[in-house]
Amino acid sequence: MAKAKSLIFILIFLLSGVIYAEARLDQQKIPISDEFDFRGVRWGMSLGEVVKSETNDPFEIYDKILVYKVQLNNADFKLWYYFIHGQELSAASFILDQKYTNDNNYVQLYLQLSEQLTKKYGNPTLDEIKWSKALYKDKEEYLGHAYSLGHVETNKKWETPTTIITAAIAGENLDIFGGLDYESKKHFDEMEKLREDDALGSL
Repeated sequence: MAKAKSLIFILIFLLSGVIYAEARLDQQKIPISDEFDFRGVRWGMSLGEVVKSETNDPFEIYDKILVYKVQLNNADFKLWYYFIHGQELSAASFILDQKYTNDNNYVQLYLQLSEQLTKKYGNPTLDEIKWSKALYKDKEEYLGHAYSLGHVETNKKWETPTTIITAAIAGENLDIFGGLDYESKKHFDEMEKLREDDALGSL
């Protein structure tokens, strides 16, 4: 799930306090460019190079993470850039930071972003929906509520020669979370090893 993965990233890389914070919104849809691996960056860039690539100032800066406030499809997200060993850009996540009173709005946003990603990258290599409880499975008007209860979760995945892109939506305890993850294929194995080491270190 996107929330679980993003939290794991944060546990691995969040090793120091916030150095700098400033809230500004970078309002734009998913950028489309063949010159970069993701957004306006290339995997392996330094933290400083990524800062220069963005048009606005970071919301937060850590030793191994950059955080920006952005908008996708008029919804608020936090964009997290992760740097392996604090040196090379290796992953990024759009983490939803928007609250809706109607749970179905979360589902609609997820579907819109998924459609955009399909237009950009082609059909997903993974498209799965998992129901743990089928109470609302055939009741479309309650689909958002089903996500908020944790009855269902959805994951889609796309791949490019350099990048793995994942879109996910899930929930629990009446809270819905979702987002987009971008991972460098070059750094994927090392990232997995760091996540495994971090998980073992917590036992």
